[in-house]
Amino acid sequence: MGFHMRVTNLLKWATLCGAFGVVGCTSRTVIVRERVRHDAPPVVVENTEPVVEETKTVEVAVETPVIEVIIDRPTEVVVTTFHNDLAPHGVWVDIDGYGRCWKPNGTRRGWRPYTIGHWEWTASGWSWESDEAFGYATYHYGRWFVDARHGWVWLPGTVWAPAWVAWRSGGGYVGWAPLGPTVSEAEVHVTEYHTRNIPAVQFTFVEEKKITDRKIHDRAVNVEKNVTIINKTTNITNINVENKVVVNKSLSVEQVEKVTGKKVKVAPVKEVTDAAEAKRLRAKGEVVVYKPAALAAEREKAIAAHREKEIAAKNKADEKREQARQDRIAAEKRAETEKAKIEQAKRDREDAEKARQAAIKREESEKARLAEMKRQEEAEKVRLAEIKRKEAEEARLAEIKRQEEEKAEKVRLAEYKRQEAEKARIAEQKREEAEKAKAASEAKRLQSERERERAAEQKKQEEDRAKAAESRKQNAERTRVADNKDAKKPATDNKKPAVADTKKPATQPVANKQDPRKPGATATNDSKKPAVATGTDKKAPAADTKKPATQPATAKKDEKKLTPAEAKAEELRKAKLAAAEKERKRQEARKPRPGETQEQANARADKEEAAQRERDRLAAAKAKAAAERRADTKE
Repeated sequence: MGFHMRVTNLLKWATLCGAFGVVGCTSRTVIVRERVRHDAPPVVVENTEPVVEETKTVEVAVETPVIEVIIDRPTEVVVTTFHNDLAPHGVWVDIDGYGRCWKPNGTRRGWRPYTIGHWEWTASGWSWESDEAFGYATYHYGRWFVDARHGWVWLPGTVWAPAWVAWRSGGGYVGWAPLGPTVSEAEVHVTEYHTRNIPAVQFTFVEEKKITDRKIHDRAVNVEKNVTIINKTTNITNINVENKVVVNKSLSVEQVEKVTGKKVKVAPVKEVTDAAEAKRLRAKGEVVVYKPAALAAEREKAIAAHREKEIAAKNKADEKREQARQDRIAAEKRAETEKAKIEQAKRDREDAEKARQAAIKREESEKARLAEMKRQEEAEKVRLAEIKRKEAEEARLAEIKRQEEEKAEKVRLAEYKRQEAEKARIAEQKREEAEKAKAASEAKRLQSERERERAAEQKKQEEDRAKAAESRKQNAERTRVADNKDAKKPATDNKKPAVADTKKPATQPVANKQDPRKPGATATNDSKKPAVATGTDKKAPAADTKKPATQPATAKKDEKKLTPAEAKAEELRKAKLAAAEKERKRQEARKPRPGETQEQANARADKEEAAQRERDRLAAAKAKAAAERRADTKE
């Protein structure tokens, strides 16, 4: 029974694929063949090679029963029931395998069933209320499918339903698509199995919150997005029969109320048997169930015919399965016989193999002994080579170590020399700094001595000026006293005119010959010789002859005395004059000589300047060495 159900499901899936364009629509018979594979136990097959075993797999191909998948072809009564009412809206065509079908007129490109209208919630579930004139029949009876020649066509049926569609939901979208002819009216129970292979382009998707809109066609998503949306949705198809009435409750009313925010009301339904009455009520906007009386009997006949065909197909499948079972048993017996032969061949081969293996073992033992001897020889050679390699490696490492030690010694000596040179440089630097400090101290001492000498000289000059002033004052006082005495003794003056005449000339020259720049010198001479007036005239010229000799010496001494600022300015002036003279000589040396270009003259001057710098350097070095020797001698 389980095998029968699997075959039945497989056939239904195949016919569903054919109805929706996966296999095709022109054939109504689908043949499914099952290949049964039996793996026999592994056997050893003798081969030309010594030890090779091969497992033979016995494969039995059993042809499964050919089951005819029955498409419920509409009877003449069914076609007649719908023929006249649908004729104004389309054409009736004959399609191989399906019989009489109807094709609507005036459909635009991309038209699909169940797109122009809206959904109503009824006691039988979600019912499609079409705005098309033929919708009262074609969307509640029969099946829609795509024919390779005519496109969308309708296959009449006898069972009424709110809508023969498959449902999908998810990702905020709800979609539906027409069911194909493979869903039999004899046993209505539509699930995911019947809808898994419906192409995405046959679905109509809208947003969940717009599922109850009246103009659902304007709310439908572009069919180009169907492939993307269908991957976000899952099948929710749930069509069953309750109290002999087909019920479509695939979409949850609670979910619709939640996403739309509106209460979904149950629409009242009127059942009629006349097509004209159904059209009139539909025009008023009422929900109508059109159930012609002629279809009730035809439905029972169709169901009975379908049952008979299914039973016949089942019996035929059972016969095929039994034949397949017998073929399988025969194949298994052949396999067992073959297996016995293989086992006997295996035992014979094993005996031969044992003898061969013994010979091989003896031969391999001898080969192993020779190989072991050869291996030992090779191992000895390798050992000796390894000893030589180690000795060479040790010699190389010793050489590397010696070279590294020599290099380290050189580095150490170089570092020692560098340190000694650095010590010498530091000592030389300290010595130069000491010499500079000593020279600065000596210069400071000399400057201090010059300052003291200058101060002593100024003090001496002031003292000399004071002494000269005092001497002049004393001479004037003596002259006044002498004049007063002369005035008191006129008789004496008359008696000795010669004495008075001789004294005056001696006194006046001494006063008149004073040096205005050196008053101190004259005053000093006068103070030392107060008795000039009473002495002879021979001593006065002697004083006059000494004074001119002292004046040039004093002037020369004043010229040599300069302040530190004046001395520094004088040195700067002399340095500038020396630099200017040096630059002039340099420019003079760079003048081209007769027959010489400017570049040649510059090159010649550069050589001469380099030679001169070298001579200056040597002279400085000699002077430095001489100074060091003098310093060492002093020390």
